[in-house]
Amino acid sequence: MASFFAALLFAGLCAPHASAQIPRGIFSLAGSGQKASASALANPDVVGVTIRQNWADLEPTEGQFDFTFLDSEVARATTAGKQILLRINTQAAKPAWVTAAIQQAGGTFFTFDDNGVPATIPVFWDPTFLAKKKAMITALGVHLSGSSALKIVATSFANAISEDWSVPHTPPEVLDWFAAGYTTAKLLDAGKQIIDTTMAAFPNQYVTLAIGGNGHVGGTGNLDPTATYVAENAIATARASWPGRLIAQINSLSTFNPPAPGPNDSAWNLLWNSRPDVAAQMVYWCYNEPTYRVNGGAPGDPATVLSTSVDAALSYGVNYIEVYQTDVLNLPGVITYARSALAPSPALPGLLNASTRLQVGLVDHVAISGFIVGGTGTKRLMLRAIGPSLSQSGITDPLADPYLELHDQTGAIIATNDNWATTEIGGAIVADQQAEILASTVAPTDPAEAAMIVDLSPGAYTAVVRGANNGTGIGLAEVYDLSQSAPATLANLSTRGFVQTGADVLIGGFILGGSGSSNVVVRALGPSLLQLGVSDALVDPTLDLRDANGTLVASNDNWADTQEAEIAGSGLAPSDSREAAIEQTLSAGNYTATVSGKNGSSGVGLVEIYNLP
Repeated sequence: MASFFAALLFAGLCAPHASAQIPRGIFSLAGSGQKASASALANPDVVGVTIRQNWADLEPTEGQFDFTFLDSEVARATTAGKQILLRINTQAAKPAWVTAAIQQAGGTFFTFDDNGVPATIPVFWDPTFLAKKKAMITALGVHLSGSSALKIVATSFANAISEDWSVPHTPPEVLDWFAAGYTTAKLLDAGKQIIDTTMAAFPNQYVTLAIGGNGHVGGTGNLDPTATYVAENAIATARASWPGRLIAQINSLSTFNPPAPGPNDSAWNLLWNSRPDVAAQMVYWCYNEPTYRVNGGAPGDPATVLSTSVDAALSYGVNYIEVYQTDVLNLPGVITYARSALAPSPALPGLLNASTRLQVGLVDHVAISGFIVGGTGTKRLMLRAIGPSLSQSGITDPLADPYLELHDQTGAIIATNDNWATTEIGGAIVADQQAEILASTVAPTDPAEAAMIVDLSPGAYTAVVRGANNGTGIGLAEVYDLSQSAPATLANLSTRGFVQTGADVLIGGFILGGSGSSNVVVRALGPSLLQLGVSDALVDPTLDLRDANGTLVASNDNWADTQEAEIAGSGLAPSDSREAAIEQTLSAGNYTATVSGKNGSSGVGLVEIYNLP
């Protein structure tokens, strides 16, 4: 039996990363080398402070670090109970010895127009520049990664001016980049090196990457296939290598940002598709700023401009906003509003994930999972069909190539998928989902497995998992709740499949969320399926319910034998006395329901999990 529970825990352990762990609220953003204001540190509406320092001040001589400023600011923030976001300015503020080392090594430089002033930088992929920057990041991690207050570390690799994403891309600059040896692959490799180094140096922290585009006018003369091709693939690679740790961020929040979800192939649309681990930084400050940069140059009340910008960020689902310290100090009403708006929604009790492992056969023996979306509004769900990766859990005959269909309550197919990285657009799926599935942190680990993300209104739905090209084998049908605080709920899940013996029984796993308890009814049906035209229904199902440790919580053979009054009172009593049911109040956690045939019998059975209101 141990192998049964190990296989289901495979699903449970892959539950969606909890974005609530990312700090939520306002970070007070001080200038580079500037101390955090005592007032900002004392402000209860400020969740944290951004500490910035120039690389030239941190490492004035190669290998010789001056941590005086950082240590002092980390200590002050820690004492004040504030969380810390760390930013080191690595491009315009790099030490002179870095430039000298690149020149001595015969490195390549790129010159561009920085608002009318010529600026020269090493190319992003220069090996000497990368080596020096990675060494600095590693040393910084050795010194600071143990700080409990340090929650987020910024990283950058496509930053010509500041730490924001900045790749000059006027037509002449594009030609100059190609003359300097630019390729998309080189920039992506540079990004992977820097991100991997930052992740390794700061294993206890999130890493945030400011994203942007490299320009794209169509036709010829473009750096990359699309404007956001590099940023999108850098995010995907990092999230595959370091699940649950990369935050995608835009550092140009203003009143004139495009409304969510943003135009296709724009950085804002990429931010939208990178949820839930996303964030923003104001493009500039609002208070006492005569150019009104945040408002597109138009005069406006600073508090209104800042609050409008906050609302724009909220529409993209950001976790935190970096606001310049002068606005934190002088526009306290907006900071209070933002703190309230960004506060994490409480996790509601109920089903967060349900998975069923079974033998997937042909025709009537495919896996058929029905679920109900209750409540109001829409519910964002991820559906997965897993097969090949089950071999890692000791399954010897996994379904080689799962195929996934989603049907609405009329039986119409509203979405399909074969291989998760290739989106099949149509019906409930309106755009490519590869980046969004990766951003969920629960992308399948095998390219042959299937997945889709759907926003569903309340109603009944059915997911069908079959083998492509009539393949058979053990598969896993899964539903994940990606919008746990939404008023809509995942109220019920049931999976029908062929119940055999040994390792081929029907195993339903589910995860309950929230901080309280949930009232659940689990049922194992068989004989009543005959009324639905199932000729080989399981004659006498038995049911076991176990917790995450494999400890038996409850078991049942015939539902009326143990909890007749409770189950009848729930309105979910099976229609046949031989069917099994368990009513239980359960705390948040992982659980496994196993449906077997009594005395080693086999047949088509149904496992159901109901979350009672």
